[in-house]
Amino acid sequence: MDDNKALKNKHKADLLAAELRIKNAKASEAEAKASKALARSTEDASNAEGMFGTKSEPRKSMSTFLRNQNKLQVSTIAILDRKSAILIRICTTLVSGLIVLHGYIDDNVVGGHWISVVLLIGMMITLVMAMIATKPMSFLAKNVRHEIFDAHRSSEENVFFMMKDYNLKEYQESMQKVVARQDLQLGNQIRSSYFLGRYNANKGRMVDLAYNTFIISFLLAGLLFLYFRYSAV
Repeated sequence: MDDNKALKNKHKADLLAAELRIKNAKASEAEAKASKALARSTEDASNAEGMFGTKSEPRKSMSTFLRNQNKLQVSTIAILDRKSAILIRICTTLVSGLIVLHGYIDDNVVGGHWISVVLLIGMMITLVMAMIATKPMSFLAKNVRHEIFDAHRSSEENVFFMMKDYNLKEYQESMQKVVARQDLQLGNQIRSSYFLGRYNANKGRMVDLAYNTFIISFLLAGLLFLYFRYSAV
């Protein structure tokens, strides 16, 4: 009898110990879930801060748009530079030829003096505008940089395109803030996209003016030739 009673008491103690372990495991699991929920809530609150903050991760469509937009803007810069380079090569050749052959043109072409003057002025204006468009840090880019920097002066808000010179320590500290905040990540990408878009728009207008000047110069030269050629008849 004593042995059976002792065995029952042992089983009962083991059962109570098992139940206690189960309760402790459930309590630990509930505590871990609560801690995870609190961390997620804190992270969501941190991500929701700022102009571009959101409680949830941005949709894939947003990241796809920013990636494709950046590729488009960089490709546009290369295209505009190639178009400017074409004008620079042509205009430098024509300006040199007009200067060297001005006397010959003046003596052997009807109205050659005025034709040479119009072409020389037009080619020089075209050349200057094409070179400004390809200049790395011309006023086309500086105006946009000043606009962004005046509105967002802190280094972590402009670290992607570095609106001023940072040393390594300042750059790393700024990037740490960017990595920790979703608002800064999105904001820097959006401001970078705006910078490239505005720079390309200004650059495109300058290249367009250069081509228009080039076309008008040759049109005026042709009209002058026809005028002097047939008015003398």
